[in-house]
Amino acid sequence: MLFFIPRSAAGIVIITLIASGFWQNSNTTDNAYADNITLIQANIKQHEKWDPKHIKGNFDRYISMSKSAIKGKTSPQTIIWPETAISQNLLSNPRVNEKLEQFLSALPPESHLITGFLNQHNGAYYNSLIVMNTSGEIVASYDKHHLVPFGEYMPFGLDTLTGFTGFSHGTPPKQMTFGEQKFLPLMCYEVIFPPYSAQSKDSDFILNLTNDAWFGKTAGPYQHFDHARFRAAENKKPIIRLSGNGISAFIDSHGRVLSATKLNTQSFLSKE
Repeated sequence: MLFFIPRSAAGIVIITLIASGFWQNSNTTDNAYADNITLIQANIKQHEKWDPKHIKGNFDRYISMSKSAIKGKTSPQTIIWPETAISQNLLSNPRVNEKLEQFLSALPPESHLITGFLNQHNGAYYNSLIVMNTSGEIVASYDKHHLVPFGEYMPFGLDTLTGFTGFSHGTPPKQMTFGEQKFLPLMCYEVIFPPYSAQSKDSDFILNLTNDAWFGKTAGPYQHFDHARFRAAENKKPIIRLSGNGISAFIDSHGRVLSATKLNTQSFLSKE
């Protein structure tokens, strides 16, 4: 037996859904963003990222771009570098470590550097995010939980056959704090999984660090970027997204792009 819904009833349902959407949008604000946030998109080529001939030069690029981006600013700054921008091995180099300490100490008081960090502890490697203060202390950290199979780890016990151990899994994403800001860290493609971003209920914003350079000239970077927009709208939560080669953006809680960089460009993006 077929049932037909009168046009008037269907119209009421549609109007109700549209009105609900407008109401949700009008009752959502984006005052949660901290001021003076700068995203550094260094656009380092994938084949040069871990090349010993380029690693120190890549680090110097992040430092010089950061200095240029905040030149003349005296209020507290939050500078953000992308996924795996630096590594623990790199910081074991005295020259590099000294240069980072000099850079941090020269920042305005109460400033922070948030960066992707190739971390090692307890005999395992982690794809991490760390928050550093102007004294060079790590005041908060997160180890990526949802790793990319066959890229960051070998599933099904294949590591014993291939000899590739890759990264270890961290704990699920949880809220991080620096100063008065609360944010939920999501590394790389963790942003495509709705259950993770749903943990941002009590956070001011979601921070997504990624490196999309390995996608090459494909639709991948654009599709990955759109997932971040969906998560923002679903959770009514602003998202700050930084990709090493783009697309980096400030996205509001409706999924609208407030400002963004272009793909495969060297640039920085600031919110003041």
